[in-house]
Parts: sequence; C-alpha cells; structure tokens
Amino acid sequence: MVALESIALFRNLGQDELSALRSITREHPLAAGHEIFREGDGGNGLYFVKSGLVEISGLVGGNIRRVFSQLGPGEVFGEMAVIGNFARGIVHDLKNPLSIIGLSAEMFDMPGVSPEIRAQAQALKKNRSNASTT
Repeated sequence: MVALESIALFRNLGQDELSALRSITREHPLAAGHEIFREGDGGNGLYFVKSGLVEISGLVGGNIRRVFSQLGPGEVFGEMAVIGNFARGIVHDLKNPLSIIGLSAEMFDMPGVSPEIRAQAQALKKNRSNASTT
C-alpha cells in the first residue's frame, strides 16, 4: 500500500498541504476488471494507484482493445483531464471582458511596471470600459 506522501507528485508537500490534500481525497476500492472511465468521458479528477494494477487501454481498429500501459502502486493517472479542465477555465476567464479589465487594473498598479506597459494597461482598461457601457 502506498501512502500519499510517497507519491512523486506529492513528495515535496509540507504536512499542512498533505493534510489539506487528504481532506479532499476519496478512496475508491474497485474490483478487478472494473472500468474506471472510458475514452472520451469527461475527466473528473486525478487518480493514483494505492495498490493493485490499473490498465490504460483503448479501442483501435474498431473493436480491438489494446493495453497501452499498466500502472502500479504510487503511479498517477487522469492528470490530462484535470489539466484540460484547468486550461478551459483559464481560457474562459481570459475571454471574459471583466477579467481582462481586472488584470489590466492589477498590472497598472504593480510596482516596477514600465511606463509603456502601464500606458498599454490603462488604454486597454479604458477601451474595455467604454465597450461595456455601449
């Protein structure tokens, strides 16, 4: 059995961070042969193998299932779905004009920002404010 702190991804976390992580993790014991998710399913989390073996497989050539990899204790999977969801959230936020205005305002007020960048941020803030009121 693998402990959370021994997994490479979490190895450098402090005790407070590990405690916070433990508070949001859930253990899902599964029977051999149980399908965790299918190719194309929306990802809903990061998984790690505590004990046993997980096979990552997919259908090729129609109905032929191929095993691409096998993961054992301490190995992580599902991270690409988490990264994809995170990236979609960032893109969504960046498309939101209010987020752009907020980022511009923060940039405008940051110490050490060059006058050129400060002017660009102020112009963007002004343009977005005018666009949202018309």
